[in-house]
Amino acid sequence: MFERVLLLAPHLDDIELGAGGIVAKLSEDSWITYLGFYAPPELRNEFHESARILGINEVRLFD
Repeated sequence: MFERVLLLAPHLDDIELGAGGIVAKLSEDSWITYLGFYAPPELRNEFHESARILGINEVRLFD
């Protein structure tokens, strides 16, 4: 069985919109505990809120 999941997306909202259900399920099952993205300053609050809704506790935003 796999131990980790890596999700890659070219845009900030692609994971939430394209795979939000599976992300929430994997997070619930403790498969995903960390998300990292590049996000412009005006979208950072939105990113943190969407991660919280999906059950992700640890996030990292890159400049």
